[in-house]
Amino acid sequence: MLVVLLLMSSCGSKKNTSHSQYTPETETTADPLVEAYSSMAASYKPWQNMQASVKLELVQPKKLSISGKATMVYGKSVYLSLRFLGMELGQIYVDSDSIYITSKLQRMAYVEAMSVFTKSFGFTLEDVQSMLLGQAFVPGKGTAGMNTRRDFKLDQGSEAGTWRLIPVDTPSKVDWYFEGSMPDTASGLQAIIDALVVRPASMSPLSATFAKPVDTGAGIAASEVSMSATVSKKALKVNVIWSLQKAEWNKGVTSSAPTIPASYTRLTTTGLINLLKKL
Repeated sequence: MLVVLLLMSSCGSKKNTSHSQYTPETETTADPLVEAYSSMAASYKPWQNMQASVKLELVQPKKLSISGKATMVYGKSVYLSLRFLGMELGQIYVDSDSIYITSKLQRMAYVEAMSVFTKSFGFTLEDVQSMLLGQAFVPGKGTAGMNTRRDFKLDQGSEAGTWRLIPVDTPSKVDWYFEGSMPDTASGLQAIIDALVVRPASMSPLSATFAKPVDTGAGIAASEVSMSATVSKKALKVNVIWSLQKAEWNKGVTSSAPTIPASYTRLTTTGLINLLKKL
């Protein structure tokens, strides 16, 4: 969605995962993986709404950067307004029912049911919001917490000092997991999530990496989220760079779906994919 909005703005015209190394049944409180999970979960805070400046960078296959404002209401909506020199170029709005992408320059709009996205990847709106903040989440349940420990299997990561969270339940045709860093007791740093890897059966893997964690109104969150995918053998990469240190939390902000003028051209899902192929 972010790639498409950047492109339009610039043109100007349930299954169980199988993993044997660690399961909840083998859990002991002294296990470093359990301690890592507890450290991570304790770093998150519940939140109701937020508003922050954000910059989107299209890195591949073209280079483009644009700034804007983001508003999120937990479990209800995500709204991004992208602007240049004070003029709004486009919008992304997502709620539990629909996804909207609009481009004022091209007078184009795309609207799709959120259920299409949920069925394909298993992500709900709460999950997407957690991903945008670089926080671990349980499929369909939102941000991970102390009470969701048994929704994951834990494993050692591929490198020393890393760990992996694998959801116990995911859609039948997709596997995905989180990779993270173990806590550093010497420096007092808590365990964090560094990446999310999604492997749908019908397409190339998708990934999101998280960097520059800071303490926010939602607890530890990533200031930079980099999302990568492949469409028609073409690599796509978008960075989401938050100004989280200046974000406003739980101030009662709201957002609503954009009104699409009748004169706008409506993109179908096929048209959207064709647009991506032209990048």
